[in-house]
Amino acid sequence: VHSNRSAARLKLNQPGFAVSDALSCVSLAPTWPKGYFRLGQALTLGGKHAAATECFRKALALTPDDAAVRVELEKTEKLCLPGGRSYVYTWGATEATGRGDGGR
Repeated sequence: VHSNRSAARLKLNQPGFAVSDALSCVSLAPTWPKGYFRLGQALTLGGKHAAATECFRKALALTPDDAAVRVELEKTEKLCLPGGRSYVYTWGATEATGRGDGGR
């Protein structure tokens, strides 16, 4: 149920709700690869590419022959920076300075 609802929320472009449902899925069935796959998809939609990559790696470890997981993993790895961190877009005066001190 949670996996399907996460997929539906992905289609509705609701990454936060999709992540929540996918986390419930992973919590209830930690050895089911589709939960990690859905979580990876939701995190990707939310711009959390490094975290999504880890989820796809977990899914692939549970189901090594799944081509769909492998494709998503390769896509998200390309979206990550060399240091393994994805871009984070923030808004507001504090974040815009990059110093965290509000420009003071």
